[in-house]
Amino acid sequence: MPSNRLPKSSLSQVAFVHDYIQLTFEDEVLSLYNSVVVKTPRAEFKHGSAGFADAIVSLIGRTVGKVSSSSEHAIELQFECGTRVRALRTTSDNRPESFTFHAHNGDIVAGQN
Repeated sequence: MPSNRLPKSSLSQVAFVHDYIQLTFEDEVLSLYNSVVVKTPRAEFKHGSAGFADAIVSLIGRTVGKVSSSSEHAIELQFECGTRVRALRTTSDNRPESFTFHAHNGDIVAGQN
Protein backbone atom coordinates (compact mmCIF):
# COMPACT_ATOMS: atom_id res chain seq x y z
CA MET A 1 0.00 0.00 0.00
CA PRO A 2 1.53 3.32 -0.96
CA SER A 3 2.50 5.61 1.92
CA ASN A 4 0.13 8.27 0.58
CA ARG A 5 -2.67 5.85 1.52
CA LEU A 6 -2.23 6.27 5.26
CA PRO A 7 -5.51 6.01 7.13
CA LYS A 8 -6.74 9.57 7.74
CA SER A 9 -8.12 8.93 11.23
CA SER A 10 -6.99 7.10 14.33
CA LEU A 11 -7.89 3.44 14.82
CA SER A 12 -11.47 3.28 16.06
CA GLN A 13 -12.32 -0.43 15.97
CA VAL A 14 -10.67 -3.87 15.83
CA ALA A 15 -12.77 -6.83 14.67
CA PHE A 16 -11.75 -10.47 14.78
CA VAL A 17 -13.71 -11.94 11.87
CA HIS A 18 -13.78 -15.72 11.32
CA ASP A 19 -10.28 -16.03 9.79
CA TYR A 20 -9.03 -12.46 9.38
CA ILE A 21 -8.67 -9.18 11.26
CA GLN A 22 -10.35 -5.93 10.36
CA LEU A 23 -9.01 -2.55 11.49
CA THR A 24 -11.41 0.39 11.17
CA PHE A 25 -10.19 3.97 11.03
CA GLU A 26 -13.50 5.90 11.23
CA ASP A 27 -14.71 5.54 7.59
CA GLU A 28 -11.75 3.52 6.26
CA VAL A 29 -11.28 -0.23 6.70
CA LEU A 30 -8.16 -2.37 6.46
CA SER A 31 -8.74 -6.14 6.33
CA LEU A 32 -5.68 -8.32 7.06
CA TYR A 33 -6.05 -11.84 5.65
CA ASN A 34 -2.58 -13.28 6.37
CA SER A 35 -0.96 -14.05 9.71
CA VAL A 36 -0.59 -10.89 11.78
CA VAL A 37 2.13 -9.94 14.25
CA VAL A 38 1.98 -7.01 16.69
CA LYS A 39 5.41 -5.74 17.73
CA THR A 40 5.42 -3.31 20.65
CA PRO A 41 8.55 -1.60 21.96
CA ARG A 42 8.69 -4.34 24.66
CA ALA A 43 7.34 -7.55 23.10
CA GLU A 44 6.09 -9.33 19.99
CA PHE A 45 2.71 -11.08 19.77
CA LYS A 46 1.68 -13.51 17.02
CA HIS A 47 -1.95 -13.95 16.05
CA GLY A 48 -3.45 -16.57 18.35
CA SER A 49 -0.85 -16.18 21.10
CA ALA A 50 -1.51 -14.90 24.61
CA GLY A 51 -1.50 -11.10 24.66
CA PHE A 52 -2.13 -10.65 20.93
CA ALA A 53 -5.73 -9.44 21.23
CA ASP A 54 -4.86 -7.05 24.06
CA ALA A 55 -1.90 -5.67 22.11
CA ILE A 56 -3.85 -4.92 18.95
CA VAL A 57 -6.93 -3.58 20.77
CA SER A 58 -4.68 -1.27 22.82
CA LEU A 59 -4.01 0.62 19.57
CA ILE A 60 -7.57 2.00 19.45
CA GLY A 61 -7.28 5.78 19.47
CA ARG A 62 -3.76 5.66 17.99
CA THR A 63 -2.71 7.05 14.61
CA VAL A 64 -0.67 5.36 11.88
CA GLY A 65 2.48 7.31 11.05
CA LYS A 66 3.95 5.11 8.33
CA VAL A 67 2.92 2.25 6.02
CA SER A 68 5.46 -0.02 4.35
CA SER A 69 6.00 -3.49 2.91
CA SER A 70 8.95 -5.82 2.46
CA SER A 71 9.83 -9.32 1.33
CA GLU A 72 8.76 -10.58 4.80
CA HIS A 73 5.54 -8.65 5.33
CA ALA A 74 2.83 -7.69 2.86
CA ILE A 75 2.02 -4.60 4.89
CA GLU A 76 3.32 -2.98 8.04
CA LEU A 77 1.55 -0.20 9.90
CA GLN A 78 3.79 1.76 12.21
CA PHE A 79 1.72 3.58 14.78
CA GLU A 80 2.96 6.84 16.25
CA CYS A 81 3.37 5.14 19.65
CA GLY A 82 6.06 2.86 18.14
CA THR A 83 3.96 -0.30 17.86
CA ARG A 84 3.98 -2.06 14.49
CA VAL A 85 1.26 -4.29 13.03
CA ARG A 86 2.49 -6.61 10.28
CA ALA A 87 0.60 -8.91 7.93
CA LEU A 88 3.17 -11.52 6.93
CA ARG A 89 3.61 -12.71 3.38
CA THR A 90 2.39 -16.24 2.75
CA THR A 91 2.48 -18.72 -0.08
CA SER A 92 0.65 -21.49 1.77
CA ASP A 93 -2.77 -19.85 1.57
CA ASN A 94 -5.03 -20.02 -1.45
CA ARG A 95 -6.03 -16.40 -0.97
CA PRO A 96 -5.00 -14.02 -3.73
CA GLU A 97 -4.92 -10.97 -1.41
CA SER A 98 -2.94 -10.43 1.75
CA PHE A 99 -4.97 -7.32 2.64
CA THR A 100 -7.56 -4.89 1.33
CA PHE A 101 -7.87 -1.22 2.25
CA HIS A 102 -11.13 0.61 1.61
CA ALA A 103 -10.31 4.33 1.61
CA HIS A 104 -12.69 7.13 2.58
CA ASN A 105 -13.00 8.25 -1.07
CA GLY A 106 -14.16 4.81 -2.25
CA ASP A 107 -10.79 3.61 -3.58
CA ILE A 108 -9.81 0.04 -2.81
CA VAL A 109 -6.18 -1.06 -2.53
CA ALA A 110 -5.39 -4.79 -2.47
CA GLY A 111 -2.07 -6.37 -1.53
CA GLN A 112 -1.23 -9.54 -3.42
CA ASN A 113 0.22 -12.70 -1.90
